[in-house]
Amino acid sequence: MQIKECNLIINNNKPEIKIVKQYNYLNTINLSTKGLKNLAHFFNKKIGNNYFESFYIVFFNSNGDLLFIYNNSIGNHDETIIYYDLIEIIIQLNKNISYMILVHNHPNGILYFSEDDNNFMIDIVDLSEKYSITVVDSLIVSKNNYIYYSEEGEWLL
Repeated sequence: MQIKECNLIINNNKPEIKIVKQYNYLNTINLSTKGLKNLAHFFNKKIGNNYFESFYIVFFNSNGDLLFIYNNSIGNHDETIIYYDLIEIIIQLNKNISYMILVHNHPNGILYFSEDDNNFMIDIVDLSEKYSITVVDSLIVSKNNYIYYSEEGEWLL
């Protein structure tokens, strides 16, 4: 399966989504239980070993098929800044987005959802609802492990 990593660029004062990297991945990533496990393993390898926190959003179409991943920010060893305005522009540019999964890493290896994590998830859920997009879950990865918010109990919604 091809995984496309995209960024937002400005071309002639007009924003557009541009593919910046492509990954060949043997396993399928979608909204099925197995697909979500594959997504977690992909991000374990991609950002689990990083010494700085990164925040990604994974976008899916109405069939639950992967559209692309988007790296919203890279921070320091214990935090990153979420650029909500860029997320909104991406959503406005791609009308095929129906679902999102939020992904970030904890470089310290401790897998828990902090108050800051909960707050940014609520803000992104509020933003996505304006466009009838569902935030399916949130994922934290570390070097060798991962946790989905939904595994910790009730999802925010």
